[in-house]
Amino acid sequence: MKHYNITIMLIILMSMVCSKLHAYDIAVENDDGVTIYYNWINNRTELEVTYLEGTNNTGYEKNELLSIPQNVTYNNQSYKVTKIGERAFSNCSNLISVNMPNSMTIIEKYAFSSCSNLKSVNIPEGIIGIGEYTFSNCSNLISVNIPNSMTNIEKYTFSGCSSLISVNIPEGIMSIGEYAFSWCSSLISITIPKSVTSIGKFAFSGCSSITTITIPEGVTLITESTFSGCSSLTSVTIPKSVTYIGKNAFGCCI
Repeated sequence: MKHYNITIMLIILMSMVCSKLHAYDIAVENDDGVTIYYNWINNRTELEVTYLEGTNNTGYEKNELLSIPQNVTYNNQSYKVTKIGERAFSNCSNLISVNMPNSMTIIEKYAFSSCSNLKSVNIPEGIIGIGEYTFSNCSNLISVNIPNSMTNIEKYTFSGCSSLISVNIPEGIMSIGEYAFSWCSSLISITIPKSVTSIGKFAFSGCSSITTITIPEGVTLITESTFSGCSSLTSVTIPKSVTYIGKNAFGCCI
């Protein structure tokens, strides 16, 4: 009987944990009638945007335009929205545009991955971190402005954004992660700022429309397959600071 009771308790605890993995803390309707789901963060003083439940049922599937508020009033108290949680809008194929408030500081990994119709998103100044795969496979995203407040572009952040034409990488960015812009096949030009010291492997592989690349002083390594598959490349400027060029770094650059 004792063993039976322990088993029942374990089942109850596991079900509670599993349900919390896909749960939200509060749901609040915007002025435009869209319900947004939130979790408490920072000892219940701030909010992060989350999803309804599961990656196939976020609660935002039908929305084309989405505006995230800077403050949310709940139980007569106002809370600042400072974060977009992991996978919050992942696979929302109807989503075309997202407007974020200036209170936002973090966008977690996979937040907008595979939003195949997302064309525009404003990333406000004050964002200090955009996670891995955040905009990966957003195949209709045309342009991105990365804020000055950021210091790193994580791996796979814009991988597979095949309609991306232009990217502004500001001074202050120190590293570009592996596969960060891989298979951005419409990207015509890229300016790598002087602050960059590290570019990951395959970072620009498959960017078949890029014609010129200037690598800034300060970069010491060009890693494996960094610019492989840049088949339209006609001009590359490599500074004296580069001491190592990895295998296949410019492979298939005809």
